Amino acid sequence: MQQGQATVAMRDLETGVLQCQGKGGVDSQPANLWQLLIRMVELYGRQGQFDAALRVAHDALKSAERISAKAGEARAYELLGEMVAGASTAHRTKAVQALRQVGDRQGQARLLLVLGAEAFGEGNTTLALDRLHTARDLARAIGWAEGAERAAKLATAILVLGVPLIDAV
Repeated sequence: MQQGQATVAMRDLETGVLQCQGKGGVDSQPANLWQLLIRMVELYGRQGQFDAALRVAHDALKSAERISAKAGEARAYELLGEMVAGASTAHRTKAVQALRQVGDRQGQARLLLVLGAEAFGEGNTTLALDRLHTARDLARAIGWAEGAERAAKLATAILVLGVPLIDAV
């Protein structure tokens, strides 16, 4: 998306969110507001407006939690995991839990690959391998060969070399 298009898209999203939020308070907000907020987070991130992206990600999480939209909670936690240094593991773990509740095995596997690499980077080889084996098993169960291969390569690198393959994640 070009910069001019992104600016127009952001303005339209902001207008839509303001209209959805209205004057009736949280209870009058549409159930899918979290989806608009997630798009805003993504656009803010692409534009380098990280403070705004972080603020709106929290709003998206609250909106999704309000209606128990586990897919929305998962996506908000995933985005927060990308943005919040020091809390990324906690946010990604919550995203995996939400994805488990909605049955998104590929999403779980994808995040478990990242969590496995993070655990190894923190010196926890046992947790890293557990996460990677779970990611591999989930990927195999759904026929996601690329994911299973990434998990296997990363686990092998940890076991054999003692260092993760950065490209595997």
